[in-house]
Amino acid sequence: MSYQNLKAELKRAGATYGDVGKLLGLTVNSVNLKINGRVPFTVSEIKAIQERFCRDATLDYLLEDFDV
Repeated sequence: MSYQNLKAELKRAGATYGDVGKLLGLTVNSVNLKINGRVPFTVSEIKAIQERFCRDATLDYLLEDFDV
């Protein structure tokens, strides 16, 4: 699973993987692995990202999978 909508919304918000890492207590590499679908996000991580960087986006939208 690749989170294309999440990537786009983070870019729109001007948020870097470093910003996301700081929010979640993760390294930039760990955030990269999660956003590229190699390591799963927890529900609380996705909710924290949405609340901080993507308030106008629904969780369904952020997690939509285009790789199907």
